[in-house]
Amino acid sequence: SPVTWVRLFSHSLGHGSREHLQQNLMVLSLVGPPCERHYGSAALARALACCSACIAVSHSAFGPPGGLLFGLSGVVFALIALSSAAGLRSGGEVPASALLTFGVWIYKELWP
Repeated sequence: SPVTWVRLFSHSLGHGSREHLQQNLMVLSLVGPPCERHYGSAALARALACCSACIAVSHSAFGPPGGLLFGLSGVVFALIALSSAAGLRSGGEVPASALLTFGVWIYKELWP
């Protein structure tokens, strides 16, 4: 169905609550600009679109039947990972805050 192709990307635009939207926008505004400067706008847009599509496909394959998928959290998490990778590529170290964020996020996903 043509709508399926739209859903691969549009799920990132919806949010479960105002707090969910605020949290994602806060992290996006902190991590997004440095990633855009490092990787470039076009490359970052392609990476985030690919991430959004992969999230939708994995949710369809492994998520609960009839489960809802919405929010930008996966894309924001990808930005945090890209930001850390940018630090590694330029000879820096991974920030402790990024490691803590990874740990908390993965813990939250595996043991809700």
